[in-house]
Amino acid sequence: MNTGKNVNIYDIESVSLRFIGKNKKLIITAVVIILLFMAVNLCIEINYAYKLSKVTNIVPEYRLDKFYYNYLSYREQLLYKNIAGAIDTCAEYSETLPYRYTVNEFNRVVKYLLADNPEYFYVNASSAELLSTRNKSRIQLTYLNTPEEIEDMRIELNMALDAAKMSVDENSDEFEREIALHDYLIQNCTFADINQVKSDFLNTAYGALVMGKAYSDGYAMALKMLYDANNIFSLVVYGTANNQPHVWNMVYIGQRFYHVDASWNDADLPFESELMFHGYFNLSDDMIWRDHKPEDKSILPSAGENKTYYHINETYIDNLVSLERIVNRELLEAGYAKRNYIELYLDLEDDVDYYEIIINVIKRINNLQNDFKLMPVYRDYNASYTNNAMTLRVFYENE
Repeated sequence: MNTGKNVNIYDIESVSLRFIGKNKKLIITAVVIILLFMAVNLCIEINYAYKLSKVTNIVPEYRLDKFYYNYLSYREQLLYKNIAGAIDTCAEYSETLPYRYTVNEFNRVVKYLLADNPEYFYVNASSAELLSTRNKSRIQLTYLNTPEEIEDMRIELNMALDAAKMSVDENSDEFEREIALHDYLIQNCTFADINQVKSDFLNTAYGALVMGKAYSDGYAMALKMLYDANNIFSLVVYGTANNQPHVWNMVYIGQRFYHVDASWNDADLPFESELMFHGYFNLSDDMIWRDHKPEDKSILPSAGENKTYYHINETYIDNLVSLERIVNRELLEAGYAKRNYIELYLDLEDDVDYYEIIINVIKRINNLQNDFKLMPVYRDYNASYTNNAMTLRVFYENE
């Protein structure tokens, strides 16, 4: 048996009408407020869209000294400069910009900023954060040391740059300066063993030039700083080498671009620390692409020809006649300089046995002069994984 009261639908409608009648003004006011709020928001969005369209149509600024900066939109360039201003003063927050930025835009700007400016070695890039509220953005930054410590580190880095500059002959030409600065870096830095060395600065120019330990990105940042300080234009290239994350440089010399990988030229042989290698110096795209792959090839300048260390120093050998002549010259120069190695590039047929030719040159040199005596033996080290660049270790009698 149903003991509940019967509910009349007409009673419900009557109550609703009475409620609406009594609260009509309140409901209308609420609706008006909602509509006004929506209208204000729409106006704000329309105004932002108009402002965004205006800034989007502005042609980006072009700077000769900042390679990656030139591949950003004008709005992204504003963010780039905004972050740089904060980093210069070690500020925790950048100034607020009247634009929204996506995470992808933010990440690209930070990466390009640090690639263009290796002097910002003290920024903790992985913890940089994009803070956006409505149509405004600012960046929160953290640093690897205190402002006072960072200032001391800047001084140390500048002293290292000055020392490198002093190692360059003031009468040297552009190529000679390029080689000298490259060699200074690999003579004063070793590739860091991740299992032995722990530091936040191993991927920075400070790590390479002050601490003397770095990963590939530290070498690349340091080489860019060295070249920048000596009026040689260069850029940092992100990518892979032998399918592992890797960083190297491109350099603009003699009105052409070339690839230079200082970290791969630094063999760090514990038993032959004085030997030099230049297998990855001033390579063309075709040569470097054999084992290096850039992250974004489309924005990189073309490196169409080789001006390798071996071409510059006339130790590129492509026939047997030049092999004998060049080896003879290089061994004589090494002997008089008391140097125990020579560097060659042997572009010869695979079946050519050059060992006996070099041994015969050593014997002839010993017979023609008495200032030094070479042992009739040598050891060769490959200077490249993918070409025939090599360093020959020679031995002196009574060594």
